[in-house]
Amino acid sequence: MNRSLKKQQHLLLVLCAAFCWSAWQAKISFPQENAWQKSLEEGNQHRAQGRPAEAEKAHLLALAEAEKFGPEDPRLAVSLNALAVLYDASGRYEAAGQLYQQAQKIWEKTLGPEHLTVAVSLINQARLYRHQERFAEAESLYRQALAILEKVQGTDHLNVAACLDELGMLYLAQGRYPEVEPLLQRALRIQEEKGGGDHPDVAVTLNNLGMLRRVQGRYTEAESLFRRALSIRKKVLGTEHPEVAVVMNNLADIYHQSGQLSEAQTLYRQVTAIMEKTLGPEHPDLAMALKNLASVDRDLHRYSQAELLYRRALSIEEKTLGENHVSTALTVGNLAAIYADQKKYDQAEIYYRRCLDICEKVLGPMNPHVATTLNNLATLYFKQNRYAEAEPLFRRAMAIQEGSLGPNHPDLANLLNNYSLLLRKTNRKSEASAMNVRAQEILARNPPDKSANQTVDVHGLETNRKAKGE
Repeated sequence: MNRSLKKQQHLLLVLCAAFCWSAWQAKISFPQENAWQKSLEEGNQHRAQGRPAEAEKAHLLALAEAEKFGPEDPRLAVSLNALAVLYDASGRYEAAGQLYQQAQKIWEKTLGPEHLTVAVSLINQARLYRHQERFAEAESLYRQALAILEKVQGTDHLNVAACLDELGMLYLAQGRYPEVEPLLQRALRIQEEKGGGDHPDVAVTLNNLGMLRRVQGRYTEAESLFRRALSIRKKVLGTEHPEVAVVMNNLADIYHQSGQLSEAQTLYRQVTAIMEKTLGPEHPDLAMALKNLASVDRDLHRYSQAELLYRRALSIEEKTLGENHVSTALTVGNLAAIYADQKKYDQAEIYYRRCLDICEKVLGPMNPHVATTLNNLATLYFKQNRYAEAEPLFRRAMAIQEGSLGPNHPDLANLLNNYSLLLRKTNRKSEASAMNVRAQEILARNPPDKSANQTVDVHGLETNRKAKGE
């Protein structure tokens, strides 16, 4: 049976090109020395350093100061947006969405509906929806933002390229691989023409093209793209920068997928060291790097070491993100998988159910993360010959995957293959064959992502993050 839809075992980092936030913000004249400015900057600094509690306190103070300027003051919108970014990163999606919308209304009223700032606000909201895997809503907002950017700044502006990058990664998450290529290639052409071959945004798109090649199984090309992106990042940022670690991690993932575990482990250790040195010992990005390192130990059957790393990651996430965050849930799922591998089925079931409870609570009952965890739990029951308990979980998982990702996503094919094994075990061979045929048709159109990755979005290492875990 497919090893628990290995979509969630370790970290894959998506680089997002930075939009010109400072450029539009500079057009609004703010007093440089006041309580609002100080609190806002403190909040941003705490958020970047992985201290969400301190960041929230500072941003709430900034918001209180901004409210004194009036209900339509741009500073109020800036504070609402900053707090929304924090809540988005912390998995408080409903609160983040409300704040983003309040900020957008202010900007639309004061600056007009086709202002660059409004486009940035739409992109922030689109990211929020992408983190929730509300793909249709995210696509609509990205396209609205793209239309504004193209109209205001022209079709070959770096901000347009950045938006194309993000839209491409949205399609990648949905398994819409043929639609990703033209978006990323157009972005790359703009970036190279406007910024030159060593522009930081070029590294972003090269990294993202590497991710596309990875899921297409074109590992040699992916490695080449990641190496070029890594070279640019090191040249611009130095060798010990978190965004250098991002690309290094993706290169390590290629080694991991191709079975070069020693090479992968060496790079993952370097990533972990850079993250810990630059971000501190309790940053969520360090937790995700630890999970990548743990995944190699799991593949080497060094379960005790893998469990230690996963538990350290879980401790960081529970402290910084909270017990009811998606990343926390998925680390719990990773621990469940460790126990399942060792046939510690009772412990595995407890952890899978905890993972499921959090995902349903945070993301809703029809989210793909819920489907993946249902598949993992069903697989656990299947291994114990608990077929009657496994079947409804497989069926529910398939319904969620088809409804959220569409009828041609590779993850659905994996589920169909898993369910077909149960059908054969329960003497329903014709139904099993039909499932296998459908799965093969899907995989022929859309090759599976053979990795077992988590995804986190890094926007200057200060923006929103989304994780997928087992």
